[in-house]
Amino acid sequence: MAPFGCIPRRLSNLFSLKSRSTSSSVGAPTSSNHTLQTSGSDARLYPLLDPERLGISSQHRDMFKGVNQAVMAYAASPTFDASHNYLHLQRAVMLAHKIYQEHKDDHWVLDVNPVVMYIACLVHEIGQPQHHVRDQHDERDQEDIIRDFLKANGCRDPLVYSGAAFVAVRVSLECELEDQQQIKADCNNYPALRIVQDAVRLDRLGAVGIGRCFAQGGLDKEQRDGAGQNGVELCYETFGKYVELMKTKMGRNLGKERLEFMEKFCEHWMEETNCAMVL
Repeated sequence: MAPFGCIPRRLSNLFSLKSRSTSSSVGAPTSSNHTLQTSGSDARLYPLLDPERLGISSQHRDMFKGVNQAVMAYAASPTFDASHNYLHLQRAVMLAHKIYQEHKDDHWVLDVNPVVMYIACLVHEIGQPQHHVRDQHDERDQEDIIRDFLKANGCRDPLVYSGAAFVAVRVSLECELEDQQQIKADCNNYPALRIVQDAVRLDRLGAVGIGRCFAQGGLDKEQRDGAGQNGVELCYETFGKYVELMKTKMGRNLGKERLEFMEKFCEHWMEETNCAMVL
């Protein structure tokens, strides 16, 4: 067994590598064309998604970059918390890319427009009530808000902005549980929805999912003292359903792996927080 002192050093190296990967590491985008500094007192420099690595055609790359920049600026708003920030959107795109690459030879993927898929991942939080400050006379629904956002930020193709908005508003578990038959039909008619749903939900599972639970649990002032316990309870109550409703083989496999990690973590949490012997 490695000495205890080695553990912090290895973790330090890991986070050091992560930090370099988002700034000036070899192969990572570093020019002003690929980064955007968010405003505010906690301004940070994040790498933009690389449309070439995503396989986006040259005709759509400038548009995609503009949408990416606009989403990053939008997600820097104080209405976005640490569990729903730009990095969550970035991870959703990464997971969608992994699933798409894994299934690209499947017959149903032939009907997937990857540009629509990636943009839907980026914009699925836009227009959500907790993020969107609505004017008094604004009666638009989330789908309208996303379409307007995309059109205002350089996405002029109706097939892209309408398709991305259609997919983005149908990714949530709550939406699916309201009408599972309708979502099933939507996935059959618009298969990009299968991938985006799985990608967004996978980011709720595993180590990242646990971190997001704790971050979200600490937001409510009344629940803040029990944020850790609330996060663990969420693992048990909600996330098993995510795996059941995965639409792709890779999504199900990754979901099972991540859920098993969460369950093991929960077991350790319950053991390590059990104070019954002194109560």
